[in-house]
Amino acid sequence: MFLREIKSKNKTYLHIIESYREGGKVKHRSVAALGCLDNLAHTDQLQRIALALLKYSKQQPKLLDISTAQEKSRKRWGAVAVWKKLWEKFAFSEFFLSLKMSTKIEFDFFSAVFLMLLDRLLEPKSKLKSYQQQARYHSIKENSLHHLYRALDLLADSKQRIEEYLFEKNLSLWNMKVDLVLYDVTSLYFESVRCDGFREFGFGKDGNVNEIQILLGLLVDTEGRPIGFDLFPGNSCEGKTIEAAIKKLSTRFKIGRLILIADQAMLFQKNLELIKGAGYEYIVGGKIKNRSKAIKAQILNEDGYQHIATKEEDGMLKVKTIKLDEADLICSWSSHRAQKDKRERERLIAKAEKLVEHNKASNLARRGALKYIAVEGNLSGKIDKEKISQDEQWDGYYGIETNCQDLSAPTLLSYYHDLWRIEESFRIFKSHLETRPLFHWTEKRIKGHLVLCFIAFLLERTLELELKKQAIEYSPQRIRKALDELQFSELLIEDQVFYLRSPVSGLANDILRTMRIKIPPQIMPAENFPTL
Repeated sequence: MFLREIKSKNKTYLHIIESYREGGKVKHRSVAALGCLDNLAHTDQLQRIALALLKYSKQQPKLLDISTAQEKSRKRWGAVAVWKKLWEKFAFSEFFLSLKMSTKIEFDFFSAVFLMLLDRLLEPKSKLKSYQQQARYHSIKENSLHHLYRALDLLADSKQRIEEYLFEKNLSLWNMKVDLVLYDVTSLYFESVRCDGFREFGFGKDGNVNEIQILLGLLVDTEGRPIGFDLFPGNSCEGKTIEAAIKKLSTRFKIGRLILIADQAMLFQKNLELIKGAGYEYIVGGKIKNRSKAIKAQILNEDGYQHIATKEEDGMLKVKTIKLDEADLICSWSSHRAQKDKRERERLIAKAEKLVEHNKASNLARRGALKYIAVEGNLSGKIDKEKISQDEQWDGYYGIETNCQDLSAPTLLSYYHDLWRIEESFRIFKSHLETRPLFHWTEKRIKGHLVLCFIAFLLERTLELELKKQAIEYSPQRIRKALDELQFSELLIEDQVFYLRSPVSGLANDILRTMRIKIPPQIMPAENFPTL
């Protein structure tokens, strides 16, 4: 016999069903109707029936004394379940198996990489800490510390194959669009003062001077999904790194039409020639104040500007296209930018006035507030009103240079403004995934560590985009916190092990629903907990 729910007239009734055989076939019939479930749920009738039936059972159930419960440990299960689901979606196990087959590696390479990915995505830490605290994850195999380091070596050796594999997966799984590619460079510093030709002193993108660093060039699409990266010595000129990016796009990824978008630091004539030589187009920040007198006169001339409809809170915007020899200069003016430029200049003027007042002006540099001081001698000066007047006329103006011929000026501007996505990508890469400061000392280990961070960033961005499809948008920090809350306590009750799950709600519930992961029961014997 067994219980069955039977619906009738929009209500659900609970019946005791008996199985019987008739004419060689198994049939079922109701032997007792226990009542409407809505009514039963608010009474103790079912409990009384169950206790009454137990009197006739020769095998009495063992009732455990909950007062003896002891918490043995606490484990994270949600992060394991979510990231493993994406791991399987990308078919990493099969791909890494192909990498492993060409080596003499015998240890569990998948487990080592997955453990380090979990820590990168949940709570970045050193490889030593990953090894020491791996027991906090549910259903993760135990890894040796030297296996973690050896896994980094294989990641470093396989960087190119990994990038190409993930590029193809992004195209097939998520229909990634790569007609627009964003590129930028950032610096990653070390807690060290040793130079070796790769780790070198350089000017950091965070304003730090004379730190040992390397440069990271990153390619992402307009959704912020990473495409590939390259590493360069810390004393490299960031504008010269673009050659490697173009080579990667043209020879390895086999992309058709592509518009490369980069900031002003990449605007070298050689770079533009390289982009055009590869058959690609470009949109780069176009400096306007150092143009010829004729071009600057055209920029400031009101004739030819087209007013663009914007939301009231976005202020006024107008654009104008100026033909150059082999490209177009798209000039724009916005009321918001004009206000911002004015505030920044007023801040520098106030600082300059204090320098003049305290006789601290210098003719050694003309940047920042000093550009508004006309120096008289070595240590004295006055406010340069002519320089202030010259700068005022450029309030609100900005320019981009492009060789795209079939796109409108407003469209090109909107594409260029997508560069914020790569700045956001760098923030996640450097801060959220804690790629820096770097504590690995060999070039191979550094590269392996950054390949690991690259994969972690791709998984994290993929989850963000999947949530966005469901109109669920949260920061990586909120997603990390929500996944970290999905834990269970391992309880020992009279020599039996049970798992007591923490409550699931809010963003954590949204993530599990989006990833189609079933929530385990709140408490169950350890052996019944689902394998992740």
